[in-house]
Amino acid sequence: MRELFRSEADLTPNLESGELRIEVHSLSNPRSNRAIEQLLAELNAAELTYPGTTLKLIYTLHGSPTR
Repeated sequence: MRELFRSEADLTPNLESGELRIEVHSLSNPRSNRAIEQLLAELNAAELTYPGTTLKLIYTLHGSPTR
């Protein structure tokens, strides 16, 4: 988790589709990337919205084959 909070991410709002895409940059090793991908999948499954908006949060890992 610490590595995730220190990593960079790109935020891309799309008002037409009602989404805010959060693309987390790859972490330092494949094991960390696999763990973060699982966390991001859980967050996506929760269908969260950005506070104060109707924008659905969509999380991805930059460079992930599931992207």
